[in-house]
Amino acid sequence: MALKAVAVTLRDTTVDASSLYSITMQQSNGLKFSMHGFLQKCFDHLEPIDAKYMLMRLSILQAEWFDKKIANHVVVGKQPRSFDANSLTVLEAHHLLEVDHLQQVKRHKPSKLYALHSLVVKFLSSARECNAQMAQEVDIAKDNFIKYICKRTEKCGRKNYSSPNSARVNMEYNKSHVELFFRLVQSERMSLKDCFDGEKNLSRVEFVMRTADFILNHQTLIQFCQNQSETAREVCEQIYWKSRVAISHIACDKTELAYDLLSSVFNEHGVEVRETDCAVYMKPLGWTIDADPTFVVFRLVLARGKTLFHMGRNEKNQPKLSQALVDLKKAEALCDKCREFNVFKVFSKRDMSITQNAIGCVYFAMGDLTKAQGMHKKAIDSISNSIKRSSDSLNQDLIEFKSNLAACQHQLGLNTKDQTVRFRLFESALSEYNKLIDSNKRIGLDCLPPHVSLLRHRAEVYYMKVCLFVCMCVCLFFTP
Repeated sequence: MALKAVAVTLRDTTVDASSLYSITMQQSNGLKFSMHGFLQKCFDHLEPIDAKYMLMRLSILQAEWFDKKIANHVVVGKQPRSFDANSLTVLEAHHLLEVDHLQQVKRHKPSKLYALHSLVVKFLSSARECNAQMAQEVDIAKDNFIKYICKRTEKCGRKNYSSPNSARVNMEYNKSHVELFFRLVQSERMSLKDCFDGEKNLSRVEFVMRTADFILNHQTLIQFCQNQSETAREVCEQIYWKSRVAISHIACDKTELAYDLLSSVFNEHGVEVRETDCAVYMKPLGWTIDADPTFVVFRLVLARGKTLFHMGRNEKNQPKLSQALVDLKKAEALCDKCREFNVFKVFSKRDMSITQNAIGCVYFAMGDLTKAQGMHKKAIDSISNSIKRSSDSLNQDLIEFKSNLAACQHQLGLNTKDQTVRFRLFESALSEYNKLIDSNKRIGLDCLPPHVSLLRHRAEVYYMKVCLFVCMCVCLFFTP
């Protein structure tokens, strides 16, 4: 620690050689060395005065890398401070900022990135506790940062529907800032709706949360959604956040917890769906065909259908699979209804494919492979129609749906007695798995668990195909 402090002093021209000599002599004599004192000197000598306030605002970014664009939005807000490229240069000259270059995207020039050293962040944290003006600067910076990152995260969530692969790259690049955004929202006990400028509705919240699904782990998501459900003021918001908690429980393989939570929501709010016109009922709103209630009930019914499917499949419980099928078909009808609302139209395309794929999985678990194939093909058509850019014609959802279709072909091959038909089905499934594995590599998903599942399924099909081929050859050889 002493060496780091001396290094800061050597780089800082505002500290003279005599003070350095005095400090190093004290250190050699075993006296206490103060890193805080060195940083305080650097901070005190900052000119102009706005540089101090700017540094304090930048401290909310902690030790993460940021570019000039983010720095500008954090520094300039309701009570603006002057900001330009030279402002960061001043802090860099005092060695309070670290500088690096990062190749953000192919075919683009490397961008200059900055970061506060963790020691500097710690010093600024203690400094603002002793100064009311500095504390106010940090509060303003938090508000600026939350508004800006919320807008960027929403934009990324929108992009995910038409260009999922490019959106994924953007999410990876901004992951640390999005994580910080969710931590700040949670620590400030804010409602996510209040982070938006302009119209505040659940569709905008959903765009942000679709990005969160990619970036945050499930335990963090559960905690965040639980806090949001407690701060929610409207019944639709409360149901929305609780359904999201349930979906995260399913992802963590806690289906019993998810089912209990969903059952309590259905009972508490008396949620129902009318089959004739897809109107939804919930207390205290009554029967309605408005956008927000339709969307939240769709998510709630979809979540319960998925939960029942997982429970029925694990327990080999046919009644639960039948209940899951009923819920998922209701979800499909509600999703179709959401297409009538402009605010949810963009969701309905991808959500429809996810719902159809889930129905196909239920049919597969029930042993109805023909209907399972039909639903998986519908899901593939739905997701293919929602993708605009050719570079995104391969994406994670499409690979999952095609994998399920290949699993149907594999199972049909196992069920048939005709060896020729069986061999053809195995060959078709094997060919599909080979294409999906290659696709996963091309879009950079070959390091994720689903890729391991594809490899395992391909190995199973290949083994069955080889065994069948050997059997057919033996039969052919010994046939007179």
